[in-house]
Amino acid sequence: MIEPNMATMLCYILSDVSLPEGTDLYSILKSSVDQSFNCLTIDSDTSTSDTVALLCNGLSGESSVQDFSKALTEICIDLTKLIAT
Repeated sequence: MIEPNMATMLCYILSDVSLPEGTDLYSILKSSVDQSFNCLTIDSDTSTSDTVALLCNGLSGESSVQDFSKALTEICIDLTKLIAT
């Protein structure tokens, strides 16, 4: 929960990445969020409404899972810094 007035953080990340079948996007997103958004405390309260959603349509050529994971983490860190400033 972000003060003032109990604001809720909603983050939607959209990508055209195509990853190998069976790639665990949840684990990739959780790792990125744990290294970014979950490191930020605004008002010391936990909000059950804060959300980070990742949507991938797979229209690009197949990408490396490691490259995508690194890029996603960098994006999440950059967004976290914007919230903190």
